[in-house]
Order: sequence, then structure tokens, then C-alpha cells
Amino acid sequence: MSLLLFLALCHGCGQFSTRLALPGLRGWFPGLKKPEWHPPAWIFAKIWLLLYTLMGIAGWRLFQAGSPLLLLWGLQLFFNQLWTYLFFVRRSPGLALLDNLCLWTTLGLYLVLCWPHDRMAALLLLPEWLWIGFASCVNYATWKLNRPS
Repeated sequence: MSLLLFLALCHGCGQFSTRLALPGLRGWFPGLKKPEWHPPAWIFAKIWLLLYTLMGIAGWRLFQAGSPLLLLWGLQLFFNQLWTYLFFVRRSPGLALLDNLCLWTTLGLYLVLCWPHDRMAALLLLPEWLWIGFASCVNYATWKLNRPS
């Protein structure tokens, strides 16, 4: 399987998530209270462009090596997609936060298990793990600011 296929898969997931989120991004999301340190909207597209590229390269490396860690890689891709559905379609920051914690844990496990076998494949997902840690804090603060009293 080629690198281009893995990149297309990851960026396709990103495009799917964006389209899924659009109604919520345009209607519901602007009305939410957000923490003062919430990043500006334009940052998200740039960060995810990079993260999906790194994700694709990491997945391709695992596939080339025949690594069983490709299952964990696929699980983190699934949790990424699920977050968008839970947050923007279900409009549930609380459920999305739980998903983010599952994603962050999956990525952490991936990093630990991948490191001894393919350090480059591990390092390629380190930025995502760091971003999801930050995104979980943003998600938590947003959930807390908007939950019913």
C-alpha cells in the first residue's frame, strides 16, 4: 500500500470531519462560551493539516513493517472522527471530552508501544498527542462554561 493512500485516508477523514462539523460550526458553536485562551478558528485547520499528514506517514510506516500497532493507529483515527460527531453533531461537549480522553490515552499507549520498534512512527504522532492534551483542556473548559447550572 502506498504512502499516498495513507495520506488520502487521513486527509479524507479530516475532510469528512470538517463537513460533518459545518452545521454546528456555523450555528451552534459560535454561541458557546469559550475560555479566553481558546485558539482562534484559523489555527485548527492548519494544525490538523499537519497532524493528518504526520498520521498518514506513521500509518504507512507501520503498514510497511507489518506492525500490529497499526490497530492502535486505526483506533486513534476512529476516536478522532468520533470526537467531531459527539461535539458538533450531538452537541455534547461532555461526551466529546470523554472521547478526547480515550484518544489521548490511545495515543499515549501507541507512543509507549511503538517507541522500541519504530521511533520515527512514534515521533510522528507525538505532536498529535500533545495537541489532544491541550484540546482536552479546551474541551473541558468549554464544557464547564456551558453546562447547565
